Amino acid sequence: MEVVKLEKEDWKNLELKYRWETPYFYKVEVFEDEDGWTVKVKRASSNEKIVKCFSEYLYRPWMEECELYGAQLDGKIIAWMSVGYERWCNRLRIFELYVLEEYRGRGAGSMLINKAKELAKERKVRAIVLDTHNSNYAAIEFYRKHGFSLNGFDLTQYHNDDVSRNEVRIDLVYTLE
Repeated sequence: MEVVKLEKEDWKNLELKYRWETPYFYKVEVFEDEDGWTVKVKRASSNEKIVKCFSEYLYRPWMEECELYGAQLDGKIIAWMSVGYERWCNRLRIFELYVLEEYRGRGAGSMLINKAKELAKERKVRAIVLDTHNSNYAAIEFYRKHGFSLNGFDLTQYHNDDVSRNEVRIDLVYTLE
């Protein structure tokens, strides 16, 4: 398996079909009082299996200085990553990272994360950032295994009542020295 750079023109219309199932999620609770806010983010179990399905394009024209990479196995691209340089704050952003379901757990995602770290070092950026969903437990654990930590969250990414719906965007960061 190897990581290869992909041409935007060849892959700009690729629609990634995200899907995951999990009994776990990261519950986000926000408590407010006169002194400010207290936030708690903790693993929780769901009474029912959580199933999420949606699609997203690998590349969209608004992505700042975007580059595309793929993990190739036997001549077939089995995983994709789109990254962009956020010049204004000197960070690398992973917009999308996707591994075909039948190839998950075989190292393709790790190879792409390592490619992002390599790009970050070459460009002397201060951090790599990305976001995921609080119920994408496997993805969050994957990123944590690769040194990412909590950077924040968006409490209204999907709806105005995301916290009560357990539908919170989680922002993760990998900092470089």
